[in-house]
Parts: sequence; structure tokens; C-alpha cells
Amino acid sequence: MMRQILTYAGVLMMAPALSHAQPCAGDLDQFELEDGPFVTRTFFKRVRVIDGTAWAVGYQQTIDELLNIVMRLEGDEWVEVQTPSPENVLGQAENTLMDLDGRSGDDIWAVGGYTNQVANSNDTLALHWDGSEWEHVITPGQSGFGASGFQFEAVHVTDDGTVWFGGQAVSCVRGEGFLVSTDGSGGFDAHCVGIPTNAVARYRDIDSSSADDVWAVGARGGVAVAVGRAIAAHYDGSSWQPNNPPQTGFGEILYAVSVISPNDVWASGVYDEVVDGQVVSFPLFWHWDGASWTRFESPGFAVDLHAFSSDNIYGVSGRRIVHWDGDQWSLLPQEFDPGSASSINMVGIAAFDACDLVFAGHKLAPWRGILARLQGSQCVADITGDGVLDFFDVSAFLNAFNASDPVADFTGDGTLDFFDVSSFLNAYNAGCP
Repeated sequence: MMRQILTYAGVLMMAPALSHAQPCAGDLDQFELEDGPFVTRTFFKRVRVIDGTAWAVGYQQTIDELLNIVMRLEGDEWVEVQTPSPENVLGQAENTLMDLDGRSGDDIWAVGGYTNQVANSNDTLALHWDGSEWEHVITPGQSGFGASGFQFEAVHVTDDGTVWFGGQAVSCVRGEGFLVSTDGSGGFDAHCVGIPTNAVARYRDIDSSSADDVWAVGARGGVAVAVGRAIAAHYDGSSWQPNNPPQTGFGEILYAVSVISPNDVWASGVYDEVVDGQVVSFPLFWHWDGASWTRFESPGFAVDLHAFSSDNIYGVSGRRIVHWDGDQWSLLPQEFDPGSASSINMVGIAAFDACDLVFAGHKLAPWRGILARLQGSQCVADITGDGVLDFFDVSAFLNAFNASDPVADFTGDGTLDFFDVSSFLNAYNAGCP
């Protein structure tokens, strides 16, 4: 082992400079929303940083209602912001918020769905924040019929101020998801986009690099998503066209899309395979280069993405965070802590800056909403924490490697090997920001 370590040390000293973006090194701070009177479960679905302020949306389940919830980070405290909760004809509120977006602090949209009929019928739900209060805005997709009526799950504001809503609609042909746009003047344009099949389609996320380069992703498969198929569509400024990636397995769902440029688009989700007679879920990462889709392997899942650049992308799912450095996806060593709960499911990610990330999700049993923040430095090779990369950091890495200390697990795969040394090399030679 000592000979191996000395060999690694020699490699560390002689390695050429490499330039891959390094993930954040820092600590995770979690905020757990305590149950209020009659509240039995809380779910946060998305978090976004808008005009320097972090917002999170989701919903709470009480004894007999579903109430949407909006939280805002004020200083170091998450504070609930009052929202309208549309009621059904029985006088009960059954509504959820799934996503939010905006370009300024006085122009924010949050979307989801609500039950508007007695017979389990869903309508789209859109709320608008004007800087002082939330208002319920009537949008296309009202007064649907049946359990698969209307629902918004995504909202995105492009650089020209156009607001795009995505979801599903009973008025669309099966296989076509529902996309709605508005320029903010009060009018809405509704679109059914996709390839007609015998399965219901739903768009779950929208992103853009410009008003003429907008992407929406999701899945089709009806209620039984086990037979699901990943879907994607592109808007070029004049029309939407379906652009589905090749089929990987079954149970496919694309949860998130991040558009860096017209030739640099990431979509992430899950797919299923049968392994030894059991259905097993695997991470699904697709990259669009302007001409074709390419699938990439990852040690972890991502149901939401945040991209800083083409070589610095974060994703989150469950209790783990993944990072793309321009060459490969890897797991961050930081994990969310479920505490006494049976598990934790983090589903949203956003950022103040390159090493100040915020997350949203929930615990299971007890079912409590969780918001978290990761603050630190991108200088992950600075193991000694003195702000300088030198021989002492190399020595600290080798000591940790020899002691099987998780600090040396730079790939985040739970195994210490040459790949961790290589990853440390990349970080060391990249230097501190």
C-alpha cells in the first residue's frame, strides 16, 4: 500500500494541468418545516432564486384539504407567504403548486393544479406575485372533466418576458402535452405538442437560452407510468416541434431540462429495467448538441438541474447531489440527512451563485417539507482549508486515502481508488477561484 501511495504522490507532483469545473465543498444546512395544526404532510416541489431571493413552492395535506404553500428566504429564515387557495364546490381547498419562475421580484408565477369539480376533475392553477401579494389568474385549462383533466407542472419565463406553462390537458390528443404562453398582457395561447399515441402526455419542466430556443420535457404513459416514454419538444420562436430522445427502457420520465445554448441542452430523469426479475430504476441523462441526443451515465439521479455553464451543472434527487464537470457526472460527498424519518426526497435545486445552492424536498414518515442550503467554496482540493493549494493539501489527501477516510473519495462512488486520485489531480491543478 505504501508503494502505491508513493506512486500516487509522484503522479500528483508530475501531473499536467487539467481544467474541469470543480463541485462545491461546504456544509449542508437543512430547515425542516414543522407540522402546523391539522397538517399531516408537507411537500416542497421546486425552489428558485429570483432577483436575489429564494422562493419555494409545494403543498400541505390537512385532514380534509390540500393547501398550496409558498416560502421565501428572508435572511437566514424561511418565511411562509400568504397565497390564495381556490376552493371546490364543496368549499374545500384541494390545490397544489409544482413550480415557479420569474425575472424580477415583482413579477413571479407559480403553477400547479386544483380540484374544481365534485367528480375528481382537475384544473390548471396559476398564481402571480406583483411584489406585494399573490393573485389567482384564470388560465387555459379550466373546468376539465375526469382524473386526467388539466394540470400545470412547469413554468418558465424567457428573456423577453414570455411566460410558458407546461403540463397536461384532456383537450389534447393522447401523446400530446399541454403548453400555454402569455406575454403578460392578459391573453393566452394554448398548444398541444407531441406525437399522438394512446397514452396521456405531460410536460414537467421548461427552460430556454432565449425566446427563440425553448425546450420542454416530460413523459407520456397515462396513470400507469411504468410503461412511460420520455418526451421532449423544442420551440424555435415560431412553432413547437416534438424532439424525443431515443428510448432507453420502460418507465421513462424526464423531470428536468437545462438549456445552456442551442447546442448544449441537458435533460434528466429515470428509466426502468428488469434486473434478476426485479424492476430497477436507473438515472437517465440526455444531452442535445444541436443535431442529436447522446446518453450519459451517472452514479446518481437528478429530478431537477441547475447549470452555471457547460462544464458546471448540478442535479439533485433523493438524498444525493450530482455534478457535471464537462467530462463526467459524479456524486458530491454531501448528503441530505433524513434524521429519524424513513427517507428523504429532495427534488428542487437553485443557486445564488456558483457555491451557494438551495434545495427543496420532503421527508417521508414523518412527511415534512425540507429546505436546505449548501454554502462553501469551489476549491475542493484545499483539504487543509487554509485557502492555499500546496504540498500540505497533497499530504492531507494521501493520509486520508491511506486511512480510507471518505474525505479522499473525490468521485463520490464510495470506493477509494486511482479515479479518486485522478479527480483530486483535476481539482488541485484547476487551482482556487
